[in-house]
Amino acid sequence: MKKIIWSFLNFLGIGPWLQLAIKSELKENGWSKSFIHKKSIDKNGNPIPWLTYSFLDFIQPRLNKNFVMFEYGCGNSTLWFASFVQHIDSVEHEKNWFDLIKNQVPKNVQLMFKELQSVDYEKSILSTQNYYDIVLIDGRKRLECIKFAIQKLKEDGILILDNSECYPEIFEFMNSHGFKEIGFSGIPPIVPLKTTTSVFYKNENVLKI
Repeated sequence: MKKIIWSFLNFLGIGPWLQLAIKSELKENGWSKSFIHKKSIDKNGNPIPWLTYSFLDFIQPRLNKNFVMFEYGCGNSTLWFASFVQHIDSVEHEKNWFDLIKNQVPKNVQLMFKELQSVDYEKSILSTQNYYDIVLIDGRKRLECIKFAIQKLKEDGILILDNSECYPEIFEFMNSHGFKEIGFSGIPPIVPLKTTTSVFYKNENVLKI
């Protein structure tokens, strides 16, 4: 009887959609929920970074509470990473978004607001006293940010670049400074489009890759 019902549903063209809704990776990793609500969240509604799922599967078990991190672009990634690392410094250029996120971050996060019109945004990483195990670049002026970010990256630190397929010049720059790259391609939350989150690292690195 079950086979007959599914055959009929498939004939109507709704069987595959029901199967995706009942049991699929799109449901398990929360993509369906994020697509419906247009928020970067998991299946339980908790915030997750707007980065590829394949990258999140890779990075989560490698994070630890000794890591100090810097972000260009705050958001759900800030809230998620804060659960796994010791401290995050994060800079944001959009005032309304900054005001929204600053009321949600835990005590181990320090947010900065910097406008894009000057170099204060990309140079914000130089204004902190920290050197970083991880730098995440998911905001504006990405090539300019990377040029300052590597100055505050620990010798064994790693740099994460989202939507890396759009920035071939960054690959050239990082290669010239001795970095290797691993790309994690696939879909991120919210959108059904393929993109790549890249990790740039050196032979000796905090993730031991």
